[in-house]
Formats: sequence, C-alpha cells, structure tokens
Amino acid sequence: MKTYADTSAVMSLFLGDRHASEARAAFSQAGTVVWTPWQKVEFGNALRALVCRQTISLKELGGVENAMRQAIEAGLLLPVPLPAYQLWQEAEKLSLLYTPSLGVRTLDLLHVAAARVLRCREFITCDDRQGLLVAKAGLHLVDASAKAG
Repeated sequence: MKTYADTSAVMSLFLGDRHASEARAAFSQAGTVVWTPWQKVEFGNALRALVCRQTISLKELGGVENAMRQAIEAGLLLPVPLPAYQLWQEAEKLSLLYTPSLGVRTLDLLHVAAARVLRCREFITCDDRQGLLVAKAGLHLVDASAKAG
C-alpha cells in the first residue's frame, strides 16, 4: 500500500520535534512512503527557512539532507514522479469541494491532491487541520500527532 507524508510529518521525522516519536511510529507502520518532487521542494525550502531564522545551522541542514539521502537509499522513501497537470486538476476539485467549509490552505490542498493523483491510500501528517481534509478526501489518516499534547 502506498502512503503519502506531508511536510509536517517529514519535518518531525528528520528534525526530532515534539511529534518525532509519533512520526517514527507512523512511518514504521506505513507501507511504501512516496517522495515526489513537490515534497522535496517544500521540505527543502522549509529547512532552508529554518537556517534563515537561525533555528538550525548550515551544518545541521547538511546533516538532515544526508539523512534524507540515506532514507531514500534505504528504501524508506520511494522517489516517484508527480504529473503536474493532474495535480492542479485534482487540487481544483478538492478546493471546490472542501475549501468553502474547511478553509483549506493551498499547500495542504496540494499535498492531498498529490496523494490522490498517486493513488495513495494512507496519509501521514502532524497537522490537525490537514487531517480534516485528508479524511474528507477519502484517505486513511495515519495520525502522527500527539494526542495528549
């Protein structure tokens, strides 16, 4: 079974934030976790923004990038192409259906659209708002958020 992970879950997994243990558990339970060019760009940009805000150093950035390469080489993340035109079409469909009631952010919309285009059945997120859209869109939510926190 293919699984999609949004940036919140990937950041938790690789940066060890307060959701790290839940993210590790979700990833270990998941089937194949896909890794698209879209995820790569958003994840990389989020990391570089942390460097700009001086939350992590350039050395730490390099360490996370190395860990990401190792995860891909080990088969924990499976690089897959993402048909851009289908992504935009699916995002528009989801927007028409769910943004009026959920107030969905565009980036969240794109992650769910990507999962659907790739025919993923499961979705990992640490973002509660993202989880609402995931459920409405018919994907199984692998809840990586801390229930008690």
